[in-house]
Amino acid sequence: MKFVATIQARMGSSRLPGKVLMEGGGKPFLLHQVERVRRANKIEEVIVATTDQPCDDLIEQLCSTQGISIYRGSEDDVLGRVAACLQSYKGWGHVELVGDSPFVDPTIVDAFIEYFVCHMDDIDYVSNGIEITYPNGAEVNVYRVDTLLECETRVAAEDPMREHVDVHLYQSGYYRCVNMVAPPALHRPDLYIEIDTPHDYQVLRAIASHFADIEKPEFSLSDIVDFLDQNPDVADMNRHEHRKYWGVKEIKRY
Repeated sequence: MKFVATIQARMGSSRLPGKVLMEGGGKPFLLHQVERVRRANKIEEVIVATTDQPCDDLIEQLCSTQGISIYRGSEDDVLGRVAACLQSYKGWGHVELVGDSPFVDPTIVDAFIEYFVCHMDDIDYVSNGIEITYPNGAEVNVYRVDTLLECETRVAAEDPMREHVDVHLYQSGYYRCVNMVAPPALHRPDLYIEIDTPHDYQVLRAIASHFADIEKPEFSLSDIVDFLDQNPDVADMNRHEHRKYWGVKEIKRY
């Protein structure tokens, strides 16, 4: 069973343009993310799914220099872009990630894949993003490639919600979905380790710089939580930001 991971990434963010190539700890956040996902034992290939817009030539340049697989497609039809990407790379299982979340934990990726494989006769989709219990920015979605390809055919070409991907799986009612609840030590929905605003950038840069300074490149989600607890001024920088996806994705929060 070949599992591929895709990372949806683009330069054209309205709130923080160029965010995925902003740097922290001496490297772009997108490169942080790719390197971390590559450490997941059950992932065979990591693909950056970006757009065909000229501004995203910069993302392609980074991928080219770093030996990262890339797929380019529609800017607005993200569902179609990811589906076409998966058809090109012909995996069996898919780990869906977004470039807003550069510090995804590879051990969580492996754990969710293992859970999915063990229960695949009874479930279609595993995620920790339907009900948020982990820190925001630690989201991992796992499902079969053919599930998304089938789902994509159900969504009308003109549907504006095609700018999202996994939402069509867990809100459709067609698929058997499981939400993974964080263990007590990681049950921290009050923390935000995603990048969408200037305040987010300050938080992520502080995290990356700290672990670069102590020469610990393979820091875990638990390490991040400990750092933010020890530095509450950093954690507070983006705690009260409005998140655009709250209403769109109807995410349940604890």
